[in-house]
Amino acid sequence: MECRYEGLSCGRSGLTFRSVNDHCARHGKARIIIPPAEDGGDSNLSLLLSDQCPWGITILGPGGSSRVTGSVITHAPRALEALDGMNPRAMLEGSKVPVSRFPRMAVTESVMNAVLYRDYSSDEDITVMVNDDSMEIVSPGPLTWMPSERRNPCLIEVMAAYGAVLGDRSGMTTIRRCYLRTTVDPHGRSSDGRFHLILPAVTQILEQHEARKQMLIRYMSRRGGVTLSEIARLLMVSKTHSDKVIGRLEEEGVVFHMHRGVNRRFFLCKRP
Repeated sequence: MECRYEGLSCGRSGLTFRSVNDHCARHGKARIIIPPAEDGGDSNLSLLLSDQCPWGITILGPGGSSRVTGSVITHAPRALEALDGMNPRAMLEGSKVPVSRFPRMAVTESVMNAVLYRDYSSDEDITVMVNDDSMEIVSPGPLTWMPSERRNPCLIEVMAAYGAVLGDRSGMTTIRRCYLRTTVDPHGRSSDGRFHLILPAVTQILEQHEARKQMLIRYMSRRGGVTLSEIARLLMVSKTHSDKVIGRLEEEGVVFHMHRGVNRRFFLCKRP
């Protein structure tokens, strides 16, 4: 596996690995020996895992700011612990139990993805900005789509071997699933060499059919006709089940379709 930036020399010596050793002792993991860089010195991967790791996570919240530092193996759990205090639970309309303002699984997936896939050739921190309406995670480096362009493959392999990868690593699929029964959608964008992921605050929990209807209305209002395959991907269900959902919406007068077979497209009867 090509380590790219991770395999380059970090230009430092005297690195220590107390955090990694403590993690391995707690979780019964064997310490992984990181190969040296080409010049025989410590690599950037070693620097990332070391106690001297210069990268971090800056958290900006209602009560001020804080910074998570130290070995990258500690970044996600320590950041999530800090963010948990900014993520209150409350009874919402339509909920039977207290609901977190920002879905906790979505927060975990977002922070973990930022740690694993950010651009470590930049000396910027990951930044997490929290207010009553949203949580925004800003990662150095734009979003990469091609597998060959994925960053930090060796860091990801080592973190997985250490059992230090939190969440299920499904990215936006997991994050979107957390919002399926809400009235809002998470979204991301690349700008200024960074990737911004915005998790909106949850204010209402909907009955399943109503949640799917509202999600389709939001999606279709930004587009023209959509296919059954698009609807299935959006709702994360089979095409057969999507056909039942969209059929019910046609009966309710929310959508209509044109054409047949593979050319069938669905449109909103009335745009919001």
